[in-house]
Amino acid sequence: MSKPTAELSDWRFDDRVEFPRLVGTVRNHYDRPDLHDGESIYTSRLLRIDFEANTAETRNTIYKLSNRIA
Repeated sequence: MSKPTAELSDWRFDDRVEFPRLVGTVRNHYDRPDLHDGESIYTSRLLRIDFEANTAETRNTIYKLSNRIA
């Protein structure tokens, strides 16, 4: 079974927790009707990130990344 996909923009690493995750603005997260386009979210645990493909895989979702905030 494949994971749902969504877009995450204006994202950054959240280092305030004991596991890696991202925070950013979500779009097109169709598997989560409670998340609205333009809403700021914290992702589930970050499993891997591919800077060349601009994707991040979390426990629940694969995100297409854009506009990283330092």
